[in-house]
Amino acid sequence: MNQELAHLLELQRIDNETEHMKHEQSEIPEDVVAIEDRLRETESAYVQQKEKLAQLNKRRSSLENDLVLLGERLKKYQRQLLSAKTNQEYQVFLREIDAAKATISQNEEDVLTLMDDAETMASDIEQRTRELEKERVSSQQEVESLKTRMNILREEYKEKTDERRGLVIRMGKRLVQKYERIKNGRGGQAVVVINGEVCTGCHTTLPPQFAVEIRKGGEILTCESCGRILIWGNRN
Repeated sequence: MNQELAHLLELQRIDNETEHMKHEQSEIPEDVVAIEDRLRETESAYVQQKEKLAQLNKRRSSLENDLVLLGERLKKYQRQLLSAKTNQEYQVFLREIDAAKATISQNEEDVLTLMDDAETMASDIEQRTRELEKERVSSQQEVESLKTRMNILREEYKEKTDERRGLVIRMGKRLVQKYERIKNGRGGQAVVVINGEVCTGCHTTLPPQFAVEIRKGGEILTCESCGRILIWGNRN
Protein backbone atom coordinates (compact mmCIF):
# COMPACT_ATOMS: atom_id res chain seq x y z
CA MET A 1 0.00 0.00 0.00
CA ASN A 2 1.45 3.36 -1.00
CA GLN A 3 1.84 6.14 1.55
CA GLU A 4 -1.16 8.15 0.35
CA LEU A 5 -3.50 5.18 0.75
CA ALA A 6 -2.08 4.51 4.19
CA HIS A 7 -2.70 8.13 5.15
CA LEU A 8 -6.23 8.04 3.78
CA LEU A 9 -7.02 4.88 5.69
CA GLU A 10 -5.60 6.38 8.88
CA LEU A 11 -7.53 9.61 8.37
CA GLN A 12 -10.77 7.69 7.93
CA ARG A 13 -10.04 5.70 11.07
CA ILE A 14 -9.49 8.88 13.07
CA ASP A 15 -12.65 10.47 11.69
CA ASN A 16 -14.69 7.36 12.47
CA GLU A 17 -13.39 7.36 16.05
CA THR A 18 -14.03 11.07 16.59
CA GLU A 19 -17.52 10.72 15.11
CA HIS A 20 -18.22 7.89 17.52
CA MET A 21 -16.91 10.05 20.38
CA LYS A 22 -19.18 12.94 19.39
CA HIS A 23 -22.14 10.60 19.22
CA GLU A 24 -21.37 9.17 22.65
CA GLN A 25 -20.93 12.65 24.10
CA SER A 26 -24.30 13.72 22.70
CA GLU A 27 -25.99 10.76 24.41
CA ILE A 28 -24.53 11.37 27.87
CA PRO A 29 -26.75 14.38 28.77
CA GLU A 30 -29.79 12.35 27.69
CA ASP A 31 -28.63 9.44 29.85
CA VAL A 32 -28.22 11.78 32.83
CA VAL A 33 -31.74 13.15 32.32
CA ALA A 34 -33.11 9.60 32.08
CA ILE A 35 -31.42 8.66 35.37
CA GLU A 36 -32.74 11.79 37.09
CA ASP A 37 -36.25 11.24 35.70
CA ARG A 38 -36.21 7.64 36.91
CA LEU A 39 -35.20 8.75 40.40
CA ARG A 40 -37.86 11.47 40.44
CA GLU A 41 -40.51 8.92 39.49
CA THR A 42 -39.41 6.66 42.34
CA GLU A 43 -39.41 9.57 44.78
CA SER A 44 -42.84 10.69 43.58
CA ALA A 45 -44.29 7.20 44.08
CA TYR A 46 -42.67 7.11 47.54
CA VAL A 47 -44.19 10.47 48.52
CA GLN A 48 -47.61 9.38 47.24
CA GLN A 49 -47.40 6.22 49.33
CA LYS A 50 -46.56 8.25 52.44
CA GLU A 51 -49.42 10.64 51.72
CA LYS A 52 -51.74 7.67 51.33
CA LEU A 53 -50.63 6.35 54.71
CA ALA A 54 -51.17 9.78 56.26
CA GLN A 55 -54.70 9.91 54.85
CA LEU A 56 -55.37 6.42 56.11
CA ASN A 57 -54.20 7.34 59.62
CA LYS A 58 -56.25 10.50 59.44
CA ARG A 59 -59.33 8.48 58.53
CA ARG A 60 -58.67 6.06 61.39
CA SER A 61 -58.21 8.95 63.85
CA SER A 62 -61.49 10.47 62.68
CA LEU A 63 -63.30 7.17 63.20
CA GLU A 64 -61.77 6.79 66.66
CA ASN A 65 -63.01 10.28 67.57
CA ASP A 66 -66.42 9.36 66.22
CA LEU A 67 -66.38 6.26 68.42
CA VAL A 68 -65.84 8.39 71.49
CA LEU A 69 -68.77 10.62 70.55
CA LEU A 70 -70.94 7.63 69.68
CA GLY A 71 -70.08 6.03 73.02
CA GLU A 72 -71.17 9.14 74.85
CA ARG A 73 -74.32 9.33 72.77
CA LEU A 74 -75.09 5.67 73.50
CA LYS A 75 -74.75 6.27 77.23
CA LYS A 76 -77.06 9.27 76.91
CA TYR A 77 -79.71 7.22 75.11
CA GLN A 78 -79.40 4.44 77.68
CA ARG A 79 -79.99 6.94 80.50
CA GLN A 80 -82.92 8.45 78.66
CA LEU A 81 -84.32 4.97 78.08
CA LEU A 82 -84.50 4.44 81.83
CA SER A 83 -86.36 7.72 82.29
CA ALA A 84 -88.82 7.20 79.43
CA LYS A 85 -92.35 8.07 80.54
CA THR A 86 -94.28 6.59 77.65
CA ASN A 87 -93.98 3.53 75.49
CA GLN A 88 -93.49 5.81 72.46
CA GLU A 89 -90.51 7.51 74.10
CA TYR A 90 -89.17 4.12 75.09
CA GLN A 91 -89.35 2.85 71.52
CA VAL A 92 -87.66 6.00 70.16
CA PHE A 93 -84.73 5.69 72.57
CA LEU A 94 -84.48 1.98 71.86
CA ARG A 95 -84.17 2.63 68.15
CA GLU A 96 -81.52 5.30 68.78
CA ILE A 97 -79.58 2.87 70.96
CA ASP A 98 -79.72 0.15 68.28
CA ALA A 99 -78.60 2.61 65.61
CA ALA A 100 -75.71 3.85 67.77
CA LYS A 101 -74.60 0.29 68.53
CA ALA A 102 -74.69 -0.63 64.84
CA THR A 103 -72.65 2.46 63.91
CA ILE A 104 -70.18 1.77 66.71
CA SER A 105 -69.80 -1.84 65.58
CA GLN A 106 -69.19 -0.78 61.96
CA ASN A 107 -66.73 1.93 62.99
CA GLU A 108 -64.82 -0.46 65.20
CA GLU A 109 -64.57 -2.90 62.29
CA ASP A 110 -63.42 -0.10 59.99
CA VAL A 111 -60.79 1.02 62.53
CA LEU A 112 -59.39 -2.52 62.77
CA THR A 113 -59.25 -2.76 58.97
CA LEU A 114 -57.50 0.61 58.74
CA MET A 115 -55.02 -0.42 61.42
CA ASP A 116 -54.14 -3.58 59.48
CA ASP A 117 -53.83 -1.61 56.25
CA ALA A 118 -51.67 1.01 57.95
CA GLU A 119 -49.38 -1.61 59.43
CA THR A 120 -48.91 -3.27 56.03
CA MET A 121 -48.38 0.07 54.33
CA ALA A 122 -45.92 1.28 56.96
CA SER A 123 -43.88 -1.88 56.50
CA ASP A 124 -43.91 -1.35 52.74
CA ILE A 125 -42.82 2.28 53.16
CA GLU A 126 -39.99 1.22 55.43
CA GLN A 127 -38.78 -1.15 52.69
CA ARG A 128 -39.22 1.55 50.06
CA THR A 129 -37.23 3.97 52.18
CA ARG A 130 -34.24 1.65 52.11
CA GLU A 131 -34.66 0.99 48.40
CA LEU A 132 -35.00 4.70 47.64
CA GLU A 133 -31.80 5.49 49.51
CA LYS A 134 -29.98 2.79 47.55
CA GLU A 135 -31.37 4.17 44.28
CA ARG A 136 -30.29 7.69 45.20
CA VAL A 137 -26.75 6.47 45.84
CA SER A 138 -26.78 4.36 42.68
CA SER A 139 -28.14 7.22 40.57
CA GLN A 140 -25.51 9.59 41.91
CA GLN A 141 -22.81 7.08 41.08
CA GLU A 142 -24.19 6.60 37.57
CA VAL A 143 -24.29 10.35 36.97
CA GLU A 144 -20.75 10.80 38.30
CA SER A 145 -19.58 7.94 36.10
CA LEU A 146 -21.16 9.57 33.04
CA LYS A 147 -19.57 12.92 33.89
CA THR A 148 -16.20 11.21 34.22
CA ARG A 149 -16.75 9.50 30.89
CA MET A 150 -17.63 12.86 29.32
CA ASN A 151 -14.36 14.35 30.55
CA ILE A 152 -12.42 11.37 29.20
CA LEU A 153 -14.15 11.67 25.84
CA ARG A 154 -13.35 15.36 25.65
CA GLU A 155 -9.68 14.65 26.32
CA GLU A 156 -9.58 11.77 23.84
CA TYR A 157 -11.38 13.89 21.25
CA LYS A 158 -8.78 16.62 21.66
CA GLU A 159 -5.98 14.08 21.26
CA LYS A 160 -7.57 12.66 18.11
CA THR A 161 -8.10 16.17 16.74
CA ASP A 162 -4.41 16.95 17.28
CA GLU A 163 -3.49 13.62 15.68
CA ARG A 164 -5.69 14.40 12.70
CA ARG A 165 -4.19 17.86 12.31
CA GLY A 166 -0.70 16.42 12.15
CA LEU A 167 -1.75 13.76 9.65
CA VAL A 168 -3.50 16.29 7.40
CA ILE A 169 -0.31 18.36 7.28
CA ARG A 170 1.65 15.32 6.10
CA MET A 171 -0.97 14.36 3.50
CA GLY A 172 -1.03 17.60 1.60
CA LYS A 173 -3.87 19.87 0.54
CA ARG A 174 -4.88 18.11 -2.69
CA LEU A 175 -5.30 14.69 -1.15
CA VAL A 176 -7.17 16.05 1.87
CA GLN A 177 -9.56 18.00 -0.34
CA LYS A 178 -10.30 14.85 -2.34
CA TYR A 179 -10.97 12.94 0.87
CA GLU A 180 -13.18 15.66 2.35
CA ARG A 181 -15.21 15.99 -0.84
CA ILE A 182 -15.99 12.27 -0.92
CA LYS A 183 -16.57 12.12 2.82
CA ASN A 184 -19.06 15.00 2.80
CA GLY A 185 -20.95 13.44 -0.08
CA ARG A 186 -21.06 9.95 1.37
CA GLY A 187 -22.23 10.36 4.92
CA GLY A 188 -18.80 10.62 6.47
CA GLN A 189 -17.33 7.47 4.90
CA ALA A 190 -14.82 8.34 2.17
CA VAL A 191 -12.62 5.24 2.48
CA VAL A 192 -13.82 1.64 2.57
CA VAL A 193 -11.84 -1.57 2.93
CA ILE A 194 -12.67 -4.52 0.70
CA ASN A 195 -11.55 -8.16 0.65
CA GLY A 196 -13.19 -9.26 -2.59
CA GLU A 197 -14.97 -7.85 -5.58
CA VAL A 198 -17.70 -5.94 -3.77
CA CYS A 199 -17.56 -2.31 -2.63
CA THR A 200 -18.44 -2.39 1.06
CA GLY A 201 -19.71 1.18 0.79
CA CYS A 202 -22.48 0.65 -1.74
CA HIS A 203 -22.33 -3.15 -2.21
CA THR A 204 -21.72 -2.84 -5.93
CA THR A 205 -19.84 -5.72 -7.58
CA LEU A 206 -16.49 -4.55 -8.97
CA PRO A 207 -14.91 -5.77 -12.20
CA PRO A 208 -12.38 -8.56 -11.43
CA GLN A 209 -9.44 -6.72 -12.97
CA PHE A 210 -10.35 -3.58 -11.09
CA ALA A 211 -10.33 -5.55 -7.83
CA VAL A 212 -6.86 -6.83 -8.76
CA GLU A 213 -5.61 -3.27 -9.19
CA ILE A 214 -7.08 -2.30 -5.83
CA ARG A 215 -5.30 -5.23 -4.24
CA LYS A 216 -1.98 -4.05 -5.60
CA GLY A 217 -2.43 -0.82 -3.65
CA GLY A 218 -0.32 1.18 -6.02
CA GLU A 219 -2.69 4.08 -6.60
CA ILE A 220 -5.86 5.71 -5.33
CA LEU A 221 -8.86 4.02 -6.93
CA THR A 222 -12.51 4.86 -6.35
CA CYS A 223 -15.75 2.96 -6.80
CA GLU A 224 -17.43 3.87 -10.08
CA SER A 225 -20.81 3.62 -8.38
CA CYS A 226 -20.42 5.55 -5.10
CA GLY A 227 -17.09 7.30 -5.60
CA ARG A 228 -15.56 6.05 -2.35
CA ILE A 229 -11.85 5.32 -2.14
CA LEU A 230 -11.25 1.56 -2.15
CA ILE A 231 -8.46 -0.10 -0.17
CA TRP A 232 -7.73 -3.79 0.00
CA GLY A 233 -7.96 -5.31 3.46
CA ASN A 234 -5.47 -7.44 5.39
CA ARG A 235 -2.56 -5.21 4.51
CA ASN A 236 0.24 -4.02 6.78
